[in-house]
Amino acid sequence: MSGSGKSTSLSLFLSQLLSLSGSSPSKPLSRMAIQVEAMQTILTSFGHAKTLQNPNASRMSRYLELHISSSTGKLSGAKVLTFGLEKSRVTAPRIGQEERTFHAFYQFLAGATTKERDELGLEDVSDYSLLSSSGTYRLPSVPFVDADDSVGMSELRIAMKTLGFKQKNISSIFSLLFAILVLGNVEFADPDAQDVAAYVVNQSVLEHAARLLGVPKEDLEGALTNKSVYVRKEMYTVLLNKEGSEAQKQSLMRDLYAILVAFVVETVNHKLAPNEEEIGAAGTNQVVILDTPGFQSRTPASSHMSLLGGTSMFGSNGFDEFCFNYVDEMVG
Repeated sequence: MSGSGKSTSLSLFLSQLLSLSGSSPSKPLSRMAIQVEAMQTILTSFGHAKTLQNPNASRMSRYLELHISSSTGKLSGAKVLTFGLEKSRVTAPRIGQEERTFHAFYQFLAGATTKERDELGLEDVSDYSLLSSSGTYRLPSVPFVDADDSVGMSELRIAMKTLGFKQKNISSIFSLLFAILVLGNVEFADPDAQDVAAYVVNQSVLEHAARLLGVPKEDLEGALTNKSVYVRKEMYTVLLNKEGSEAQKQSLMRDLYAILVAFVVETVNHKLAPNEEEIGAAGTNQVVILDTPGFQSRTPASSHMSLLGGTSMFGSNGFDEFCFNYVDEMVG
């Protein structure tokens, strides 16, 4: 069940394991152990969100391997695989009341530097439809959860530097993160003429998003209002109406975030990869940790309607919730 403490227990277990893998429990953590803790900070920012049941719910599964040297007993490397990212949380209609999308969006807006605000044109958190749809901007003050997003941003920057992220890559990551927010504000309208694609109403917002993505404004508008399909090995262009363009935009936002998370995880793995020569010489033992999102029902706790696809005042469970629940059942 979401909010039962699985991720918190995992973090406590991991901290204890990292402490024991050092030269002695009384000495500071090794460099590798510090980097693994930094990995946890990064995965929490990009993979956790506030839900109805849990203010810090994991919304993707992670498979973590810790490599421990057979000769010294010290941590020699790590590897993390993430899967099942709840991409629908980057779609405003799927964020219910009292929920939030992934922490990283709020942390960046709260902890951006003056230079970043000026260069990117950051505004208030309530000005972005992806974040304002639920009306919830802050985390509650509860145990094991830091409610200050600006503090979370400071910790995220430190974690990225600890894992060797280059400054240009850090800037690109946050620029793309913000581009997704701006893209969410793009609005469409249907033209008066027939057989014509929808058009973007707020061209200045489109231009802003295109600049952040590094593409021409015309190309971005074409990608949002047209769709290419293959029919019998031939490609056709479909002109989208207002609803179709909105769906196309939401799909692009979800895919951009998924690609961003994949890049972040790959960069982390590159830094934490165990030394192949050390593995070959002494060999390593592995400790494997699997963390999957808990069951989340948007229906009242006493109701079984969530299993039947029912709806309630909280909304209905979506495909992502079904996938999470299925994975939990298979693993259990």
